Amino acid sequence: MKKFKFYALAFAAIAFAGCSDDVIDGQGGNTGTVGDGTPAYLTISFSANGNSSRAAGEPGDDTNNQGDTDGDANDSGHHNDGTAAENIIKDALVVVAPAEGGTVGFAKLYSTGVDGDLSEAEDGSEDGGFKIVDKGSTTYYNPDPIRVAVGRYNVLVVVNPVDDLTETLQNNELTNLNDVNELYNKIVNQEYKKVDTENGSAPDYEAPTYIDAVSELVPQTTGEGDDLTPVKGIMMANKSLNADAPTQGYSVELTEANTPENPAPVTIDVERVLSKITFRETKMKDFDGNTELDANVYPVKFVTGVAEPITEEGAINNNGTYEVKTFCLAQDSYEPANDVYALYDENEDFVGVYQKTDKEDANNKTGKPIFEKLTAVSSDTYKNEKDEEKKKGYFVAVDKDNDDTFSDEEQENSIILQNREGTGDTHEYYVKLEGYALVNLSKSVFYVRHTTDASGMAQSFGTLTGANYLYTPYWQAKNETDINDENGFGNAGTWFYNSLASVSTESENLTYSNGALVGNNYYKTMASLGEDQGSVSGADDQHKDPLNKTGKFMAYCFENSTDVAHQVHGLSTGISFVATVWKDATCTQPIDRLYLYSNHTFESLHAIQDAYGSHLSTAFEALLAKETVNDQGEVTASTVTKDDLIALAEGAHEEITMYNGNTCYYYTTEIKHFDNGKPTELGNMEFAIMRNNIYSLAVTEISTIGAPFVDPTPNTENESSEAALKVTVQMEPWIVRYSDIEF
Repeated sequence: MKKFKFYALAFAAIAFAGCSDDVIDGQGGNTGTVGDGTPAYLTISFSANGNSSRAAGEPGDDTNNQGDTDGDANDSGHHNDGTAAENIIKDALVVVAPAEGGTVGFAKLYSTGVDGDLSEAEDGSEDGGFKIVDKGSTTYYNPDPIRVAVGRYNVLVVVNPVDDLTETLQNNELTNLNDVNELYNKIVNQEYKKVDTENGSAPDYEAPTYIDAVSELVPQTTGEGDDLTPVKGIMMANKSLNADAPTQGYSVELTEANTPENPAPVTIDVERVLSKITFRETKMKDFDGNTELDANVYPVKFVTGVAEPITEEGAINNNGTYEVKTFCLAQDSYEPANDVYALYDENEDFVGVYQKTDKEDANNKTGKPIFEKLTAVSSDTYKNEKDEEKKKGYFVAVDKDNDDTFSDEEQENSIILQNREGTGDTHEYYVKLEGYALVNLSKSVFYVRHTTDASGMAQSFGTLTGANYLYTPYWQAKNETDINDENGFGNAGTWFYNSLASVSTESENLTYSNGALVGNNYYKTMASLGEDQGSVSGADDQHKDPLNKTGKFMAYCFENSTDVAHQVHGLSTGISFVATVWKDATCTQPIDRLYLYSNHTFESLHAIQDAYGSHLSTAFEALLAKETVNDQGEVTASTVTKDDLIALAEGAHEEITMYNGNTCYYYTTEIKHFDNGKPTELGNMEFAIMRNNIYSLAVTEISTIGAPFVDPTPNTENESSEAALKVTVQMEPWIVRYSDIEF
């Protein structure tokens, strides 16, 4: 956010750090409709160089997102001046409305001058123009003060306003009080939504894509370098009514003492209405740690074949008698930091999930630790359980068929067995990021920031305190979503472009071939990224010094936020990456085929047979005839199709998913705004998009092959502790924030 200083309305001063010495052309007079009021004068300074706030399971699903803990939810302390185009001030709309009654109002659109020092009025004189005061801070003032009347006033400044805010102006100004108040209330209370003007009006004829949605608010130029010509700048608006007194309910109080020679000053901070998402490319080392790989290529170790589980002997109570059993160490997929154990009988059939305790019992003569069986519950039951002792006896399982019960298969598939190191066949593969899709991008934005007050109600302006929220369009509807009902997200397409359901559907059939995505609407190639957006400055407690650059341009977007309970995949803004898997570091030898079974990835059906043998159906064994492997277990021929696997799932209830060639997906836990420092507990405003912030993403680590498609489950929480792909998010005057996400 940039700072512009208005000296209450004596001179409409414009300060914009980092932009050229633009001059504001005050066309016409600077007088409101005075009526019977006693004249009074003020000057306005506005700055756009301050800060708003900050900047981001199954295979490929992020479960470890370490966000930016520097600063607070309002400002990370990491800043970026923005591009030259983003620093353009083409024009500024000034609105002065009485705060408590009154008969005087004023609104005027000031346009950029041409000579860089002093613009002339229409009659050729210098009256009404704006003169530069300080070229270092690029602050301007108007020698001809704006006159209103004694009383309290609210002042709004909208830099580079959209036509929707200026269409009622007559000769670039308003003096009728009703018209001024109507414009003021529109800016303070209403939201902007791009309309497809060729077909009608919103909401039925909204802009078709998020790029179209922000098109009127983004900077536009012609030429470059010294020949850069501004066409339109990025829209900015008040952060508060008065930067020097942000909690004050009005901007300025004018008295008779505020003469043209002594105008009352008021300072307005304006912030960019948009947010920006960028990407910092990463260059990793090969497995030897010496050879640098191409950008966006990551070494991944992949275990296939039969691996021995890590086991431990323990005792279980069988009607008062303790028996020794052998337990297989596993990982709780919901709480990966928790060790759990799977028990199988002599026929290798699954018995249940257990935990090791430190309990002692005189009847236990085995000398082994006591193990107790855990009860499978839903994530909602687990989260809402208030009795901590009772909660210790739970583990979270996935009810795949939504029948409110947990079968042995569902329980077994909800944990991940841990293999003994050195067992199984380890392959060294390479994953290359080929493209990305932004997910859940808001369709509209308030003209000025909104927050919640102490009672949870919406208010214009406001500061984030750590206890309140950024209030965004569709706030109530999003927070009334029943996150326990996967079908309760049906309105996501009303609130968002690129909804999770839409992106997931596209990922099921998307392929990447010869440098291009095939069948894509939401996904874009990494090659489509824009230019680097500049360096970052500021405090650096968490991240390396110097701070990383901002990264390459991905998109402008609108704000999005929810309360803590609704920070889930189906409602928070996130990003999905599409990648390819290769056998060599130069990415010329692709993996021919991949399958997903029981949360594990395999290169062949025979590999699944080797690992799960006796647990598989005769229908699965029949499919093996369609696949030929050599002595090394490599597939030499296969006629297995997706339809074969769909039939297997419907008939034998064995879910095996075939990847589209060597294409896989990584889906983040959404983009982080401010990390609460608790990796398994959601925090206030932890996952959100806020205006005037740059969210700079970097995939810093990939440790597993991604999923065959994006998981469409919308109620998946945004926070857990499993690590796989690490994404760094940073935000910027513009604010920059960092988030590390691991897949």
